[in-house]
Amino acid sequence: MTKKVIFLEDERHRLMAEQLSAQESISIIETLPHTDSSEAGLRINFETQCVSIQGFGEYATNKVQVDFVDGSLSRRSQHKHLHGEMVAKAVGIKKHPNTKVFDATTGLARDSFILATLGCQMEMMEQSNIIACLIVDGLKRGQDEPELAATMARMNFTQGNSLHYMRAQRDNELLRPDVVYLDPMFPDRQKTALAKKEMRLFQLFGLDEESNLELMLEAAIQFAKRHVVLKRPLKAAPLSGFRPSHSISGRSCRFDVYVAIGL
Repeated sequence: MTKKVIFLEDERHRLMAEQLSAQESISIIETLPHTDSSEAGLRINFETQCVSIQGFGEYATNKVQVDFVDGSLSRRSQHKHLHGEMVAKAVGIKKHPNTKVFDATTGLARDSFILATLGCQMEMMEQSNIIACLIVDGLKRGQDEPELAATMARMNFTQGNSLHYMRAQRDNELLRPDVVYLDPMFPDRQKTALAKKEMRLFQLFGLDEESNLELMLEAAIQFAKRHVVLKRPLKAAPLSGFRPSHSISGRSCRFDVYVAIGL
């Protein structure tokens, strides 16, 4: 079993860290060892700057966090051709600028942030307790930035099981979104080395969205009002029993679009 540990540096994160410790049965340390272990493992860092995760041993990575303020995601959101991104085209923002989107596999919330920047009302859900801590922290830091106020106001996060939620609420007209977005962490040979490491790191704590993807897609098609967007590896075959109405393809991935039932 892979070793996991929580490092608590900032007392402001104590409640969240202790909740995660209880949920996942992970011990808390308040002092870092002088050298990182060569043993394969995962550390969840509750530090002054942010909450992050970091792999060690064969899963060694730099710190991974949800960051809407600095870095590549912030620069991406400011690009003048943002409306031309594949995810924006697949969701249909040009025709429906105020689309309500349910991101059923939120992960690090990168695409949710881009869609919110473009005016979508994002309802985000993530099952993993660990990733949820990263998302909550990222949203809080984003909310502290005045220039991100409008975008952050369009991003609402709930921790939970998306499959169960979509099945339970598929007849609730108030909660049904225009679009359901599915972005499972797929093994893609063309991904960068960093992206591959991030994916393996997430799989350390049970993030296996491929195993029930067909069930997720079936529930999403029944839950969405307009359509479902499913991100897939470029050369992957369509899911068994489902045929997309069309696809938008890039260099290493594609977005399959499925019309919702009843339209």
